[in-house]
Amino acid sequence: MNRRITRPLAALGAIAAAVGLALIPVAPAAAVENGYVRVAHLSPDTLEVDVTLSSLSGGTVLYKLSNVGYGGVSKYMSLPAGTYAIAMVPSAGGATTPLVSASIDVTAGKAETVAALGRNANLSTQVVSDDLAAPTGSQARVRTVQASVNNSSLSVKTTAGLALASNASFGAVSSYTDVPSGSTTFDLTAGSLADTASADLAAGSTQTLFVLDTAAGGLTVVPVLDSVALTETPVGGVSTGGGALAVAEQQQNLEMGGGILSAAVLLAGIAALLVRSRRRAATAVARVE
Repeated sequence: MNRRITRPLAALGAIAAAVGLALIPVAPAAAVENGYVRVAHLSPDTLEVDVTLSSLSGGTVLYKLSNVGYGGVSKYMSLPAGTYAIAMVPSAGGATTPLVSASIDVTAGKAETVAALGRNANLSTQVVSDDLAAPTGSQARVRTVQASVNNSSLSVKTTAGLALASNASFGAVSSYTDVPSGSTTFDLTAGSLADTASADLAAGSTQTLFVLDTAAGGLTVVPVLDSVALTETPVGGVSTGGGALAVAEQQQNLEMGGGILSAAVLLAGIAALLVRSRRRAATAVARVE
């Protein structure tokens, strides 16, 4: 007698156990790793610009930077991997036509610099890949970007004689070099032109030296921090408050909703099975009696 009753209950117990497993919260998948982008204004005769970075699909503006002048380099902007549009519009005069517009592919875990360089009449963009690896020991890592429009080539070395760039053509980006940390002076030469510039290179830091023209016709460097040891890399970034960064949260909510719906359907099926099993058990007991 009991076997006819206990077997369906045992089956129900197994199903209930399966439901219990189904309802155990599953940790959401790890967030998609972001990539990083920053912009640099390297055109000496271009006035201040407003920079916008937008999603390529839909044109939603994710970041806006205002009044970026010559030699200005933004902080890194954190973005999910994908393709984005960058535009630079004059800050003054109410102009809406971009001086520069370009698209950039953001890769997860990678950092890049989008530079507008050259004279205003021949402005162009260049995408530079940034290596955020830390230097060895207490040293600093530096590289140069040749952005001088007045010189077709130039060389950069430390006053201690360590060469960073030799006869670098316009737009050339050197490889990173480990140098002693601390206050460092650089010798800048282009033909008969010779200048010096200084930068404080913190131990453990990675920096880019943008070589630019001075108003007097000389050369200088603008040191920009790429990364620093013992801090979150890259340093900085602007909060978007939504936009493309909200997509992952929306997708997570959809997945959670789907899981709850599936569990509800499963529970409804089990409830119906329980009713049928109880009826069968009652029938079996009546027959025995």
